[in-house]
Parts: sequence; structure tokens; C-alpha cells
Amino acid sequence: EKISELHEIEYDDAKIILEVAGYCYLAVLIKGEPSKIFINKVRKILSHIILKSGRTIENFQGDQETIPQIIKADLEQLIEFSTLSQKSKPPITLMILISVILIAFGIIFYRGKVANYWEKQILNALYAAPELSVYHLIPEIKKGQLILTGRVPNEILREQAGKISHEVVPHLNLNNQIIAVNIPPDSSVISGEIKRVRQLLNQTEGVVIKTHYQEHTVTITGFVLNVSQSDKIVQAFQQIPGVDKVISTFQTQPHLETRIYFETNSSQFKEDDISQKIKIIQQFLAEHPRIHLIIIGHSDPRGSVTKNEALAKARAKAVERVLLQNQVDSRRLKVAINLQPPPGVMINQPLWLSRCVRFEVFIPAN
Repeated sequence: EKISELHEIEYDDAKIILEVAGYCYLAVLIKGEPSKIFINKVRKILSHIILKSGRTIENFQGDQETIPQIIKADLEQLIEFSTLSQKSKPPITLMILISVILIAFGIIFYRGKVANYWEKQILNALYAAPELSVYHLIPEIKKGQLILTGRVPNEILREQAGKISHEVVPHLNLNNQIIAVNIPPDSSVISGEIKRVRQLLNQTEGVVIKTHYQEHTVTITGFVLNVSQSDKIVQAFQQIPGVDKVISTFQTQPHLETRIYFETNSSQFKEDDISQKIKIIQQFLAEHPRIHLIIIGHSDPRGSVTKNEALAKARAKAVERVLLQNQVDSRRLKVAINLQPPPGVMINQPLWLSRCVRFEVFIPAN
């Protein structure tokens, strides 16, 4: 991206004169001494190429078919100029080979863009790991090799950074030059890192956790909706330098077991039954501020599908209305129906067990 002066390179009994501007190189192989007129002509032709085809050259990816015809015409002018000069002067120029080194430069430029792309992908993968994102790690791709540099507090993090990076570009050889400093971290630094990891994890859908740190031990409370996330959460805190032990006491699936029952062919609940259950639901939502509820209406298997769907929906909507009347945020409620027996209810059990509304919990994506 820099404009340089004209360069000359000795090549056996000939010379290569090289001119560069923007993304374009123009090379001329010539025998004898080029005149100033000829050099000025080279520069003039190159300037014209850049003016007319600079954007195309900048985006060149190695496909010769994309080279504009105007470039070939410009180069032919340079050859004709040399031929005319031969007629009026001693035969100094025995051979002229002129080429725009677009292929070589295009490949170099393309490889640079590819390397830059993969370096960014590696950085994103490293930053996505909570225990590594706080450290300044530098990936660099050179000649088919991935070089990692930077500092981390221990060998475990060094190996983890290498593993994560190599998973992004498995086709490259890994040269892990990250230094494991092994310096005992300050307690305030540990607490700050625990807080940062907790905040990052709580941005994940279905995760609501709290942490307590004391004497190199992290205690995790709260809950996760997906059981498979629990091990990853524990591992994230285990990787923090200075944390020797992680105790997890969070629930893997909070439940609201409350069910509201209805009479046959009715969407009217019993007032003395509903009041206590509404209080339980309110308390549950207050304890779990990120939890939302799906209000699911059921009906017994008797009657037509159309009738049962309408009845199940009417029951769910009736419960939704009473929750709204009791100051429950409407944004935390959804209504659904299910014509199958509620979980735990068998077809041979009393039908009134199926005439109900039950609740499922979920945490919406941020």
C-alpha cells in the first residue's frame, strides 16, 4: 500500500526494472540501459492502468480471466514504443518482457486476507472461552504455521489456548509460544475474574447462577435448564487461576409442580383452590426473576378434538387472566394447549386429573 521509486535488479546480462503503485506491480526485463524516456513511459503506462483498473487489481484473486483487456492494450503500447526506439538508436534493447505481476501479487494478497480472516476466527474462539478472554493472546499465521504468543498464569491455560486455536485451523501446524508465568494471582484478581465469568455465563440462555468465593473455593448456586451445561459451568470456574475447588449446588431444572383443576366441560376454576396456588406461582416468579412460564391447558380425552382444543385453551387463558389480575408481568407468560394426558397421568386414572392447567418454565434468549 505504499508507492515506491523505480528499482533496478541485475539479472545475468539483463536488468529488471520494477515500478509499483497501489496494488499493481509492473516489471520490465530488458537488455541494455533503459533511457529516461522509456522509464517515463513505463510510469505513465502504470499510472494509466491504476487509474482505469485500480479497483479490479485491488480485488484480484488470481483468476487471469478477470484481468481487464485495457491492461493488455496499455502494455502493447509499451512494447511498440520500445520497437520504435530500436529503429532510431543502436540495437541496445535485445529483448523486452513486460508483465503485470498480478498473479504473484494477487496470490500473496489473497493469502494475506485468508490469514487475517483465520486469525480473527481464532481470536473469537479464544475470547469465547471465559477463562482465556481476559488475557492478551496473539495468533499469527505464517507459511502454513499457526504461531501463538502471549502470557497466561499456568500451563493448563496455555494448553487450552493451543487446543482451541488448533481446532479452528486443524490444517495448520501449531507453534504454541505462549508463556505460562505461574504467578500466584491476587485474591482481588481472582474475585474479579469469578465475577466476570459468572456475568458471562448468565448471558447464556437457560443459565441463572450466583457464586460465593472464599479461600480458593467457589460455591455455585442457582440453576440451569440444560443439564449438559452444568459440567461446562464448573469447568469454566475451575480454569480460573487461583481457584482450587468448585462446589456446585445449583439446580439443573427448576420446576413448578402446581396444577389447577377444572370441572367437566368447564373453564371455571374453584376460587378457594386458585387463591393459594396463585400465591405459590407469584412466589416462584419472585424467586426466579429470569424465569418465564408457559401456561399449558389440558382436557380429558372425551369429546371431539375441536371441542377439547377450545376447552384446553379457555382453561389456560382463564389462568393467565387471574395471574395478570395479580400483577404478574404479561411478558413472562405464554399460553399453550396439549391434548395428551399431563405428565404422570395414565389413561386408566380418573379423568379429572386430565382436566387441568400446568406450568413449564423457560428462560428466553437475551
